[in-house]
Amino acid sequence: MALGTLPGGIARLTITRLRTVATDESGFSLVLAIIMVASLSVATASLSSLVVSNTRSFGRDRQEARAFNVAEAGLNYAVSRLTTYDPSGSLAVNSTIGSTGSPQLFTLDGGTGNGGWWAEKTAVNVWTVHARGISPNGAVKREVAVETTTDTVVTNIRASAAWGYGLFIASPAGCTTVVGNAVVTMPVFVKSDLCLQGSSGIAEPSASGTKKVTLYVGGKLTTTGSATVGTPSRKIIAATVVGGCNGGTASICSNSSFSKAYADSYYSAPTTLTKPPIDVQGTYDSGDWNHPHCTTGSFTFDNNGTRNNSVGTFSLYGSSYVCEVKDPDDNDVVGKLAWNNATKVLTVSGVLFIDGNLDLAGGSQASYTGTAALYVNGSVKTNGNSALCGPGATLAGSSCNGLWDATQGALGIVAGAGWAMTGTAEYNVIAYVVGDYDDGGTARVTGPIITDTAHVHGTPDTTDATDPPPGLPGAAGFTSATTWAVAHGTWRQVPVTG
Repeated sequence: MALGTLPGGIARLTITRLRTVATDESGFSLVLAIIMVASLSVATASLSSLVVSNTRSFGRDRQEARAFNVAEAGLNYAVSRLTTYDPSGSLAVNSTIGSTGSPQLFTLDGGTGNGGWWAEKTAVNVWTVHARGISPNGAVKREVAVETTTDTVVTNIRASAAWGYGLFIASPAGCTTVVGNAVVTMPVFVKSDLCLQGSSGIAEPSASGTKKVTLYVGGKLTTTGSATVGTPSRKIIAATVVGGCNGGTASICSNSSFSKAYADSYYSAPTTLTKPPIDVQGTYDSGDWNHPHCTTGSFTFDNNGTRNNSVGTFSLYGSSYVCEVKDPDDNDVVGKLAWNNATKVLTVSGVLFIDGNLDLAGGSQASYTGTAALYVNGSVKTNGNSALCGPGATLAGSSCNGLWDATQGALGIVAGAGWAMTGTAEYNVIAYVVGDYDDGGTARVTGPIITDTAHVHGTPDTTDATDPPPGLPGAAGFTSATTWAVAHGTWRQVPVTG
């Protein structure tokens, strides 16, 4: 029945009730609250999910950044370490350090072995370097690479000017004496005082021709008896006497009649030239002297692996032998020494070290070939009627016929505890003496001599050898400095290979 067909009273009542229901707000707040709670729940869940997602992303980004930073730091570390593996840039092309499967490990940023690097020499002066970084949690790896270049500058070092003197005496105190009828016919350097006694002197080796003798005295020059420097008719090239002659001032040295120092030129300015330094222990450490490799016979360089004169007194001669000594680190040959007892020829090369005292008795006569520096840890002693002749000269009993030519071969002998010569003997060698050099009679070393102190009794002579064998203190050589640089534009991030 339609509302309009209802009786008037009922219709009015129905309309009134409907209006009441329509305007009644009871329960609406609950519905609204439920809707709002539901909306907030959805929003909270979405926000929570977003926060969790962002946290995870941030954590991974942080691990990636840490892995990348480790790789970057490892690359810098690798470049610095290359200088110890190839300090002079001399390793061959295709040389490698580590590999992708077996890198050089390092630890950074709290990880345990969380980085590694490796390198390959891809050109003469180019290394390609890789570094891998692993995040502390081990989940992320990153790898970077770069190319480095090397530039090596070689500087040649000239031999010490001390080797330009036939006799160089380094002690700054005391008086070097030349006594008897000894006449020194070589350039002389004396750091302190020089005392010429008897009929001794310093003179040119020949009465005519090119002069070769100079004299430097850092202290005073004293001449007694008939001792002289040069002669009125054959003056030496120059005399430098810092402390004066015969108790006078330096200017008195130019008064030949008073000082008995005859020279074309006179000087008094001091020099800073010093004795070349020596590294005995470093030379000993350079070879495995206790384990020589001998193909013929045997020779004892050392007895116990310690530098303590363990060999005792030794000679270079005896039964034939051929021996070489190698570097304990890289197995390169340091020096070779051989003796042929049938031909009486000693063959030398490189650097040699014998932990004892060299004693060449009377009758020890030989020749040698080659160039070497021979270190004797103790003393050197030679007796009369002995000789050692260098290339260009031939053995003739206790002397050498002909002129030793040091450019063909030279043996330099380092005496660690003094050098003494007696009788008639000639040695075509170069001498470096720690302590005192003492010669007597007609015994002489014909090469240049550098020593702390000296007592000259015999008739020393000299052969020019201004370029001593490599390995001797003050010998010519070279230094090399290698600089490393990262090649511009070669840095790159690469796919992880391991």
